[in-house]
Amino acid sequence: MIEKRGDWTKLSSRVVHKNSYYSVREDMVIKPDGSKGFYNVVQGIAAVFIIVIDENNDIYLVGLHRYPNNIYSIEVPSGSTDNQDPLVAAKRELQEETGLTASDWKYLGILHPANGFLDINHYIFIAKGLKHTHLNHQAEEGISKIYKVQFKQVLNMIKNGEITDSDTVSALTLAAIELKLI
Repeated sequence: MIEKRGDWTKLSSRVVHKNSYYSVREDMVIKPDGSKGFYNVVQGIAAVFIIVIDENNDIYLVGLHRYPNNIYSIEVPSGSTDNQDPLVAAKRELQEETGLTASDWKYLGILHPANGFLDINHYIFIAKGLKHTHLNHQAEEGISKIYKVQFKQVLNMIKNGEITDSDTVSALTLAAIELKLI
């Protein structure tokens, strides 16, 4: 199963760990310099990231404690696609994390985070035309706070280090470009 990947050649592949969220694959490769070696790749389920904007151009963010690096994180609503169509998953995640639904959706693009070892697609959407449903899964998701802030304030939160999640920063940057805010 030889497969050319740019300047790399994959000679073989085996899964060394798998759970319901991701798998770790170990590939035997020929590197761009011609030497042989191993390359470990984490394969995950695609995710969605939603820039939620109300009629006053306020942005909704969620606050939660992230277990892996033991930090409190302020982020855009997001979550796994659970192998659903990305837009269907984005609508589900928006309600689960914020209790909101949206009537106006725009797809902004796809991001590939940590693409030196991670094989995953992150789909970015803007959601507008909001309606409060008060139905959510915030406790289950670990969300302790919903923030509603002006976009300019969000950019200052990034600059000041209050928002450090790279997917959130990237998604907000795409939104700022789309909305011609930068």
